[in-house]
Amino acid sequence: MSTWLTIFLFSILASTAQAIEDVQFQRYEYECEGQHVGAEFGHFSVPERHSVPGGRKIRLAFLRLKSTSSNPGRPIFYLAGGPGGSGIALAKGPRGALFLRMRESGDVIVLDQRGVGLSEPNLNCPGSLGFPLTAPGDLVPLLKRFEDASRSCAGFWRDRGVEVAAYNVVENAHDVDSLRQALGAPKIVLWGSSYGTHLGMAIIRHHGPSVLLAVFSGVEGPDQTLKMPRTVEAQLTAIGRLIARSPVLSPRVPNLANLVRRVLVDAERTPFVVPMADAELPERARVVLGRFDMEQLVVGMIGTRSGIAKLPATLLAFEKRELSSRLVQEVAHEIVATRTGSIGSAMSYAMDCSSSASGQRFTRIASEMQQTFVAHLDFPIPDVCNAWNVPPLPDRERTVVRSPIHVMFLSGTLDARTPPRNVEEIRQGFPNSHHVLIEGAGHGDDLFVSSPEIFEVTMDFIKTGSVRVRRIELPALRFE
Repeated sequence: MSTWLTIFLFSILASTAQAIEDVQFQRYEYECEGQHVGAEFGHFSVPERHSVPGGRKIRLAFLRLKSTSSNPGRPIFYLAGGPGGSGIALAKGPRGALFLRMRESGDVIVLDQRGVGLSEPNLNCPGSLGFPLTAPGDLVPLLKRFEDASRSCAGFWRDRGVEVAAYNVVENAHDVDSLRQALGAPKIVLWGSSYGTHLGMAIIRHHGPSVLLAVFSGVEGPDQTLKMPRTVEAQLTAIGRLIARSPVLSPRVPNLANLVRRVLVDAERTPFVVPMADAELPERARVVLGRFDMEQLVVGMIGTRSGIAKLPATLLAFEKRELSSRLVQEVAHEIVATRTGSIGSAMSYAMDCSSSASGQRFTRIASEMQQTFVAHLDFPIPDVCNAWNVPPLPDRERTVVRSPIHVMFLSGTLDARTPPRNVEEIRQGFPNSHHVLIEGAGHGDDLFVSSPEIFEVTMDFIKTGSVRVRRIELPALRFE
């Protein structure tokens, strides 16, 4: 063997050994769905900028749920959504039981991505939005407050040495591959949801040879971070068809889109002043909701099955100005929490602002905004991005990913955040892909726990690489 080859191989082995030694494990116990779970908590260091290996380091946290199989397959890496969702927190929530069952196939690795959860630093923004409760949340003043709070948060973390612009999907993808190497896994299975699918495709783009196969639920492609405004009208039409099947509700809501328009007009003419029955402080005795507040209410509720179930009755309560009703009070409490709470995580804003959108998609969004009455699906993104001073990634990061890897995509027919058409736009790059539709599912947990068939088709695909079920039917949605 030549000297240079010997040195080359030794350097690879040495770097791998160093990476493995860098992972530190300790026992980690938690409760999930009434079940006591014993896991391994690990952490390891990566460069904040992978292109600058000698620069600032950050520490990432993860759980390893050891496989229950006597002959485990490749480890399954769960990629949380958001961006800004904690994988470790999700392991303890409604999806946690799925994580435990997935151990039938291999180890399940649950990562808290850079800037999130138990990873260090956790880039949560200090302070609050601080928008007054006694004024309607109109677009211009609300955006101004988000911009001020964003500049403050970005400055807070930059003063502490954080390079906010390094919190982007490409660096995040390199983190996942670093963890793969540290665990000594030649290949891994990717299991992502929402933003986690956006991250998963970046991993395939940059580290494709290390991915065996992938399962993506609620798909957000490389150029799908910003949502298309016409999605709202399409979703209201789909919900309207469900309402038409209800003999009780259909006479009261013959046209859901018209009901939405009426409520928006009412809020613009005379903002809703909602009394807060359980307010502990005088300044929280009421909250004023304007047209833009109601637009954001609709955007928030049309995305999930539980939100859709409440939407018609909530809008009717506002139209009748039954402002002490339970559904209106639930909305008011969410608005109060937004106005008086933190704006969220710097990681979340940095990820979305850097992923941004292509010029072509921006043009389509601008055109659709002129044609629809509910337009700001990603507020305060992208308008607030200038305040974060995070440059967009190169255009090549928004092109279609092309890979022979076997991928299963799952979409909910009532998912207004990541609609099924997202998959059809990106499948051209994945010739060995399958698309499973979940009839009646929205976003989030709907794509995981709304039917036992979802786990079955997922596990079958991970074990065999094939899909025998193309459609999963959920029980009929019941409106409140």
